[in-house]
Amino acid sequence: MARKLPAVIRTEQENERLIAELEQFDKRYYDTRPRRAGVLRLLTVLVEAFEDANYALEGSTSDSRFAQA
Repeated sequence: MARKLPAVIRTEQENERLIAELEQFDKRYYDTRPRRAGVLRLLTVLVEAFEDANYALEGSTSDSRFAQA
């Protein structure tokens, strides 16, 4: 589990570290204790928020989709 308290992710390095921690936890444990599950949900929300902010997909319109075809 994370060695630091969860916080807003500001860099790609922090994002990758938390993703790695989530993946390692997923491979090693099947533990649904409420406290641990809460921390895992929080880490997931933090990663998703960082990725939504930094890797946002551009919206498309029907005209732009046809233009690329």
